[in-house]
Amino acid sequence: MSRDRDRFLTGEGRYTADLEVEGAVHAVFVRSDLAHARLAAVAVDAARHMPGVLAVLTGREAEPVKGFPAFLRYPDRDGRPFSVPSRPILAVEKVRHVGEIIAVIVAETALQAQDAAEHVAITYDDLPAHIGLPGTGSRAVAPVHDGFPDNVAYRGLFGNPVACREAEDAASHVITLTVDLPRVVPNAMEPRSAIGRWSPDDAGFDLWAPHQGIPEIRRDLAVAFGMPPETMRIHPVDVGGGFGARGPAYPEYAAVLLAARIVGRPVRWTGTRLEGFLGEHHGRGTRLAGRLAVDSDGRFLSLHVRLDADLGAWVTPVGAHINVHNPLQTLTGIYRVPVAAFEPTLHFTNAVPTGPYRGAGRPDIALLIERLVDEAARVTGFDRIALRKRNHIPKDGFPHTTAVGVAYDSGDYGRLLSRAVDAAGWTSFSGRHRASARHGRLRGIGLSLFTEVAGGGPVPVDEVELALKSVGDGLAAELVTVTGSSGQAHGEAFARIIERQLAVRLMTFTLFGSPARSTLAGSGSFGSRSITAAGSALVEACRLVRERAAKLGQEGESLEQIIGRANDADMFRVRAGAPVSVSFPAGCHVAEVEIDRETGVIRVLNYVAVDDAGTVIDPAALQGQIAGGVAQGIGAVLGEAVRYDAVGQLLSSSFMDYQMPRAGDLPPILVLEEGCPSPNNPLGAKGAGEAGTTGAIGAVANAVADALRRDGVPCPDFPFAPGLISALLVGSETTN
Repeated sequence: MSRDRDRFLTGEGRYTADLEVEGAVHAVFVRSDLAHARLAAVAVDAARHMPGVLAVLTGREAEPVKGFPAFLRYPDRDGRPFSVPSRPILAVEKVRHVGEIIAVIVAETALQAQDAAEHVAITYDDLPAHIGLPGTGSRAVAPVHDGFPDNVAYRGLFGNPVACREAEDAASHVITLTVDLPRVVPNAMEPRSAIGRWSPDDAGFDLWAPHQGIPEIRRDLAVAFGMPPETMRIHPVDVGGGFGARGPAYPEYAAVLLAARIVGRPVRWTGTRLEGFLGEHHGRGTRLAGRLAVDSDGRFLSLHVRLDADLGAWVTPVGAHINVHNPLQTLTGIYRVPVAAFEPTLHFTNAVPTGPYRGAGRPDIALLIERLVDEAARVTGFDRIALRKRNHIPKDGFPHTTAVGVAYDSGDYGRLLSRAVDAAGWTSFSGRHRASARHGRLRGIGLSLFTEVAGGGPVPVDEVELALKSVGDGLAAELVTVTGSSGQAHGEAFARIIERQLAVRLMTFTLFGSPARSTLAGSGSFGSRSITAAGSALVEACRLVRERAAKLGQEGESLEQIIGRANDADMFRVRAGAPVSVSFPAGCHVAEVEIDRETGVIRVLNYVAVDDAGTVIDPAALQGQIAGGVAQGIGAVLGEAVRYDAVGQLLSSSFMDYQMPRAGDLPPILVLEEGCPSPNNPLGAKGAGEAGTTGAIGAVANAVADALRRDGVPCPDFPFAPGLISALLVGSETTN
């Protein structure tokens, strides 16, 4: 049976840029080259008179289109609801980051639009730029937004900081550590693109753009245009990489739709790689400071975490939420910590807005915790493995409620740890370390034992529609969901669920992921939720099928026979839903690295990932999800970082100065399953999409820190670029 995986392997994928829409014209965006300035004048007359130009739109023409919604479920520490400025789709009066859109040119051809864009003359009145998270010293800057003089969008408080301080006073050791995760760019293989069309007959829009399911992007655009959601028809296309960045709507999408309505023709935009750096939501951009109190027996007493997050110039739809909700859900990791506190602060800066990127806050908190535990082992003299065994939640301790009131569903963290260190040859590492030393190289080994939250969503129920019909001696199935696949092999997994639930073999299977006019309830494909959400709804749909078959069937008849003789074609077409749930996948990842003393180059030699994804539906997809996430985690540790200068100019805007991981940078990755089924959904499944990245960042960081520690060198901030590591090693030799 051919499933969606085969299409991509045979080059039959159809992406936005592949689509032909009759009569389409082309859009090019004029972007700010300053980080913070008032728009004194935007002269577009010359551009309007260029050959082929149909329209030139600026912020004034776009003002009727409002900003996208921005969510945060939690009030601030004073009890006030979250409230932030509305983001215009084209800049009005001010620009607030390099790359912000000032105008859009629509012309018959892309080259004509590009030529006209070069004739837009912009006069700026410069303002000071506020770049990066605040340091220890204060500096006077122009506020990014009126009403936020200190550039703080949100301050939160969770848990009990007073109890944490009391525990610290009674502790034998208080371990303190700060970790910085620099901004990263999603850099999907497919640049963002869009095609917009206005239909005057029914006063609705059609949009073709890469997305991870229609609910979020449809909601965002409906709010921006003040129109009913059903008038926003978001068409499914193949997606060349999502990673969270393809969930929300972008200003470019709204601008393309507005332009299509104004010119009366479809408008298409194909983004460039540079526009990905300048306009696609960046990820990470956080600083976490932790204090871990430990008693004389090595027991953890309390954990206090402060988080500062760089939101950029605007708050994206879930950009604030991911930096508060996700770290809070697993604030104490896999450990028994009786007292905890969490104090997040979200900051505006004159940089590209940040949003969800694979892990979305989960790798940040996991990194801090696992670096703290390694540091606690060093300070107290405990073995790194023994300290984790002493403090992790036992298998019989579930369900477990953390110190901040979050209920974990299931897990066997001791088994994950034991299996991972055995598979990685942890106990024989000393021999490999000596071998590297003989060749003048440093070697280190590190692990991350973690959990993360998966699932959830903004609506209470996810729905699917399943239709079964007879084909020859078997069955054909059609399934409609509002999730959106960006490489997770949804078709294979959903087909397997049907076959297992109904005890049949499907002859054909067709998945309609997020059809434009779908009225199904649900959320898109993000937060490792597709199988537990849409999959659980599919289980309910299969139950309804079995129930109907039981009423029609005769003794000894198979389901295939019952469906084959059913007169009503809709008899086995069912719509079903399942309540939204969360799960807590976990894992233990072990990395081994070697560092060249002369060049500072770090090689990841071996990598073992033992993961609890609950009940696994498609083992091959799980392997691919974990390995892909590991690659992105390694990239974040060893090279990827967005750099701005003091005036807000982007210094890393191409692959010449932004280091993406290459195939040669990746080690062999051994992925092993060790699942504890979740009681929170009928499949027993847990998410898997974020786990590789969540585990990799901590494991590789701890391995590098271990190698450097053995040479008396402290662990630096990310990324561990060769020049930085080489300088540290040279400095250490000079000191010694």
